[in-house]
Amino acid sequence: MFLALVPQPALAADLHVPGAFPTIQAALDAAASGDTVLVDPGTYTENLDFHQKDVGVQSTGGAAATTIAVAGGTAVTIGPAGAVVGFTVTGASATFGAAMAVSGAGTLVQGNIFEGNTEQAGGFGAAIGGNVASPIIDGNVFRNNSCDSQFLSGVVAFINGSAPRITNNVFEHNPCRAINMVLPAEAAPVVVNNTIVDNPVGLLVDSFGSDVYRNNIVVGNQIGLQFGGGNPPVWENNLVFGNGTNYSAIADQTGLAGNISADPLFVDASQNDYHLQAGSPAIDAGTAQTAPSIDFDGNARPVDGDGDGTATVDIGAFESPSPSVRPVGIDILPRTTPNRISLRRDRTVAVAVLSAAGFDAPAVVDRTSLTFGRTGDEHSLVSCAKNAQDVNGDGRRDLVCRFSVQQTGFQLGDTEGILRGRTVGGVAIEGRDSVQIVS
Repeated sequence: MFLALVPQPALAADLHVPGAFPTIQAALDAAASGDTVLVDPGTYTENLDFHQKDVGVQSTGGAAATTIAVAGGTAVTIGPAGAVVGFTVTGASATFGAAMAVSGAGTLVQGNIFEGNTEQAGGFGAAIGGNVASPIIDGNVFRNNSCDSQFLSGVVAFINGSAPRITNNVFEHNPCRAINMVLPAEAAPVVVNNTIVDNPVGLLVDSFGSDVYRNNIVVGNQIGLQFGGGNPPVWENNLVFGNGTNYSAIADQTGLAGNISADPLFVDASQNDYHLQAGSPAIDAGTAQTAPSIDFDGNARPVDGDGDGTATVDIGAFESPSPSVRPVGIDILPRTTPNRISLRRDRTVAVAVLSAAGFDAPAVVDRTSLTFGRTGDEHSLVSCAKNAQDVNGDGRRDLVCRFSVQQTGFQLGDTEGILRGRTVGGVAIEGRDSVQIVS
């Protein structure tokens, strides 16, 4: 009997730094494609070269605790494939791809902080430079990276036949263009759900390819979108606001294809917190097309962030959670001032739930859930009008309901009426208005 010996594929290995290897590069040199280099917290003063291996390099403690700090040169040379996940990369200084030079397709760059890197004169890519490169760049922070103002320069810059996918990143306070695409016809980059704040230029697009830009917040830059020539990009559902010039060498896109221009209402931009406050115009204003399924924080998309019963992708890197209680406008005794209620003479009182942008009260409020009165928890609902009406003249239909005065619990001297309820999607709502309670 003859036994055929079939070679078995080698199992992928985990290589530990500094446990088994003193440096990251030593582990890379020993690794085979498919292996993962796991790096413990610390500062590593070495320039890395993947030598075209498909190896993942991942920190065990995250970017805040694990730093690749170099004294010039390109910090990381990678591609095709390979991954860098969870590092701060700083101190690089090179002409083409200072912090990271990427080539080929399939590289993953995720969860990193690129800070304090310098693109030398005449180059491209202070943080990431790609030439015929198509990596995934997701969930990174790019700040304080420097470059000159020549045409190819940018924090993240790609040239020639590149098709990167750039999602969920924050570009902040870079003395350098944030994103620069100078691409030929075969290029097809996708730039979606990024937040770009305080840079000389948010995005420069000079491309003959099929560029797609969706769901990005571009705020407080000297120029928002700069068009250099070629084919105008697909530009949809972006928020461009408060830049020195919102659109340069291209028509203002506000009001077209879902693009808006309004204060995004960051939680605290002065502290670099670009999460969205309740009521932000960026909430539920994006499109699901090409959007990532999670946000910068790893939270799922989409979420019904405005409480209207429909989950829609937000604009920007951060998806807003569903509100625990959505504040709504109400008008007690519509079209009358003051809102005087007599405990003896009035049997019912009318209260309008006011519609607003993104909130169609007659369509989304669960009428059966409404309570109204002194505390807001009184089950005093009598009925709601079948036909909606615009009670405050803003052009939107409002929901008008009537409540039993006897069951509202009002007492002489009360000055506020409270309405509570839910949307048909289950989001709690609450509204308040002034009252005068008389006998």
